[in-house]
Amino acid sequence: MRSLFGVQDVLELVEDGYEDLAANATEVQRAAFREQKKKDCKALFYIQQNVDSNLFEKISKITRSKEAWDILAKYYEGSDNVKQVKLQSLRRKCELMLMEDDQRISDYVSKLQSVVNQMKACGEEYIILDQQQW
Repeated sequence: MRSLFGVQDVLELVEDGYEDLAANATEVQRAAFREQKKKDCKALFYIQQNVDSNLFEKISKITRSKEAWDILAKYYEGSDNVKQVKLQSLRRKCELMLMEDDQRISDYVSKLQSVVNQMKACGEEYIILDQQQW
C-alpha cells in the first residue's frame, strides 16, 4: 500500500494526518485545506478498497485516512508480545521445515522464503539458517 500511496502523493498524509482548518483561516489556507482533504479522501478510498469485509467494518465509520491506517497497522502488527510469540512460532516452523522427497527445490525455497518474509514482517533483524535447511 505504501507504494500506492507514494504514487498518489498521499503517503505523508496517511502517516502524519492533517490539521483542521483554523476559524480565521485565509483563502490560501482554505484552498490548501481543501486540497489536503481531497487527498485524504482519496487515500481513505484506497484503504477501504484493499481490505476484506471484516476489516472494512472496523474502518467504515472512520473519516480520515490516518485513523484507518493506524487501525490496520495495529490489527496486522499487533502488540510486542504478540509479535514475539509469532516470531517464536515462525522460528520453530523454520527449524522444523524439511524438504520432502517428492518436492522440487524451488518449491521448498519458496516455502522457506515465505516463512522468512513473515519473520521479517514481525521485526526479525537477521535470519540465520542451518546448513541442513539448504
